[in-house]
Amino acid sequence: MAVHCGPWRRRATSLTWDYGEDITVIVDSATGPISKFGPSLSVAETTEDALPVCKLWLRECATAHTSCCSSNNTQLPTRLICIAEDKVYLTLSSSLGKLKYATLSHCWGKLKLTTLTKETLSSFQVQIPDSALSKTFKDAINITRYLGLNYLWVDSLCIIQDDAQDWKTESSLMSDVYSGSHINIAASGAEDGSVGCFFPRSASKSIFFQANSLPDKEVHNGPTYIIHPSNLKQSLIEAPLSSRAWALQERFLPSRTIYFSKNHIFWECHERFACQADPQSTHLRSAFGEFLLGNQDRKEKLTMKSWAILVQWYTCCKLTMETDKLVAISGIAKVFESELKDLYLCGLWRTNLEMQLLWGITRKTKIPVKLPGETAYVAPSWSWASCTAAVDYFEERRRQYIYPGTQIVEFDIQYETSDVFGQVKSASLYISCFGFARVKIDYFRLPYFWFWEGLRIKAYTNFDWLPAINEDNQMDGQQIYLLPLVIDGQQKSHIGLMLVPTERKNGQYKRLGTFRVGENDWSGFTTGMSSDTLQNKMEECIEAVFEFEERLNERRRLRYRQ
Repeated sequence: MAVHCGPWRRRATSLTWDYGEDITVIVDSATGPISKFGPSLSVAETTEDALPVCKLWLRECATAHTSCCSSNNTQLPTRLICIAEDKVYLTLSSSLGKLKYATLSHCWGKLKLTTLTKETLSSFQVQIPDSALSKTFKDAINITRYLGLNYLWVDSLCIIQDDAQDWKTESSLMSDVYSGSHINIAASGAEDGSVGCFFPRSASKSIFFQANSLPDKEVHNGPTYIIHPSNLKQSLIEAPLSSRAWALQERFLPSRTIYFSKNHIFWECHERFACQADPQSTHLRSAFGEFLLGNQDRKEKLTMKSWAILVQWYTCCKLTMETDKLVAISGIAKVFESELKDLYLCGLWRTNLEMQLLWGITRKTKIPVKLPGETAYVAPSWSWASCTAAVDYFEERRRQYIYPGTQIVEFDIQYETSDVFGQVKSASLYISCFGFARVKIDYFRLPYFWFWEGLRIKAYTNFDWLPAINEDNQMDGQQIYLLPLVIDGQQKSHIGLMLVPTERKNGQYKRLGTFRVGENDWSGFTTGMSSDTLQNKMEECIEAVFEFEERLNERRRLRYRQ
């Protein structure tokens, strides 16, 4: 079948064709000559038919892509599933030498999976029964075998699910497990294990393609146009797996991943993002960003902006257990710590922490209502991990400065295990500040107004959560505290945190959200303080900061000596 699209214009042209035929695309150039896109594309009847292309991708990547080598870490996962023989069984990696293995990224969904437990551990080491393998697991085993590998790692079958200590230990090794895998298999299109990795294709289904001009290349005296389905990336970004929080680090830690979506099979490594419709693609941009974390020699260096983007993606995803909030991103955090050489504090970083504390929930997100004791402890209120809504990181701009006299002088974090990237038991920040103000809410509407010593001051707010309030959603008359953190010289305003007392300890507060007050309005809070008081508070703050920074540097030196 030949598809003619023209006359060509600057704006991309869309066209359709049916599955089941070889396709040649002919495009009229803007100047008149006709160009042909080749070679013709064969359309597979099922996504499984594209497995030979997957093998070619893997072979070429493993042999020719210098930047796609797996992590240098030689530590294998504690347990692996051996699929080399007719039977499938669980084995301890301590009995194995150096080897290559695949990992599986999948949705648990609502399907009740047969998992590894204390009771099934012994029997699984002899053989994992066929009845314990979901369709997705069986497809992953077949894919792994087809790619020439004998070992596969699956979370539900390699971590003892009813052993809290084993789960904590193994979850802390996620970064090593995925970054060390030879290939990651992502069951992107499956809502649960009953769906599998492969999908049939209907011959009557049409697919939309979009043509983009590459003016620097010419064929037959005319420009060449590369044709791709316009819904390619959407079919991957909107796939069920992409909404799963755990899958974020499973997506970024491996050096290479094959995504099995409902309409296409995708390949992603450090040097290529392609699909079976265009297997040799070198110009398709990744659906998930410009960097992968599994490669230690990546060209793109990790920055705080990179972390902010990942946090924004991560908080839009779903978690079955809210207590996994920090654990499910711990693998990514470890890679960032290694490169940033910074201290990780419950989802934030010590450098420029004052500004990071100004994260806020996305405006389109409904403000959740939290009642005392309603949810299990996940993180301190000053961490975005404590919030159940999608969040935006504070975006630093020019002419923004830390508020004079406001400094973080100490922190105290207690962890559930020895893993400083894992679950947190308790955490506190000790802040020295000037300008800490108590206000009473006078009118709770958008924009909000506060009442302070006879002055009605206008303030723009972003609440993380709302305490128990009456049926009319009113907070009129309630007292809260304002902690200024940043002066925005460009917008001439003060930005900080809204706090309320924890009622557990005198002088201890929890975060309620963020605020922005105009420069002129904020001056009303400080007019009653003498210059001597200000000078004393500044000197006390600077002295405390110097002492803390010295302890912090010593802590860093000890960590990197080990």
